[in-house]
Amino acid sequence: MRTIPLRPIALRIFFLLVAVAGLGVLSYLVVRAAIGDSVMTFVERNPNLSSEARLEGADTAASYASSDPRMHLGRGGVYLASANEEQNEVHLATALAELRAAAAMTPDDYRTWMTLGRALDRAGATAEAKEALERAVNLAPRHFDPRWALANHLLRGGERDAAFAEFRQALASRPAALPLV
Repeated sequence: MRTIPLRPIALRIFFLLVAVAGLGVLSYLVVRAAIGDSVMTFVERNPNLSSEARLEGADTAASYASSDPRMHLGRGGVYLASANEEQNEVHLATALAELRAAAAMTPDDYRTWMTLGRALDRAGATAEAKEALERAVNLAPRHFDPRWALANHLLRGGERDAAFAEFRQALASRPAALPLV
């Protein structure tokens, strides 16, 4: 087994500087991700924020951790909620862009596809919404929420038999939801 000799002081200093620089970059990225996650959690959990403050907080959180799919999902969710509250189509377009980015980054997360499907449904893209909701169901076949969302989408689209089949499967995982049907 061979080792790298670290006898010359210049070589020792070089390796020390490389290690310090690596730890500095890692620390910078971790701190930015933590700040972004903290801000997004605050925005999502604080009911006292105005719609404008929520949007600003979501934008700030996403700027800190722009490569984190959870930030895109959270920002998309905040913009979707604002679009629904204010009937603002610009916010809906931003929500769709963010949710599509999150889905591209995490193609195996059913929550992302479910939220994207709801946003597409809100935008009137019913065929694309159905595909996204079906993908969410395929990723989490035993979960209540994706099946419930797909069943509601199908019911609004006039596909009653398919909708009630999805409602039945959703109720199999959460029988207490029967009064909702």
